[in-house]
Amino acid sequence: MAHQKRRKTVEDNDVLCKTRRSRGKCHPGNIQLAQFVESKKDVYRASGHYDKRSVAQTILDQVHSLSPPGRFIDCGTNDEISDDHALTKIMELFRSLIKDESKKDAAADMSLEEEGEEELPRPEEGKKAVSLCRSMLKLTVAHVNL
Repeated sequence: MAHQKRRKTVEDNDVLCKTRRSRGKCHPGNIQLAQFVESKKDVYRASGHYDKRSVAQTILDQVHSLSPPGRFIDCGTNDEISDDHALTKIMELFRSLIKDESKKDAAADMSLEEEGEEELPRPEEGKKAVSLCRSMLKLTVAHVNL
């Protein structure tokens, strides 16, 4: 995206593209971006492979339409990154948000299972689980044959 006048100062609507250790997480533009992504995450999740980029494009357009227009800034140089690179960053944010939600859902499911009845071992728990299942089956068959 070409702007007529290139601003070197970072504005509140700018999104700071950063390394893990940099200052961007608490920047107002990054918080606003996270809110935009949060509002579209269900649409992104339901979209097909080729439609996900267009959902990210709507977020990029939202950032660019702010007043003053938001930009995606490389923290190391304070230069604006390309729209393609910004789209990649937005899609990474979507994936990260969805992955974090999946982890939270799995943790919630685990805590619900712990509160409920004792569950049978799952096959993915290894050879001990398979052996235990076979033993339980033998006991069931023996009990039926009595």
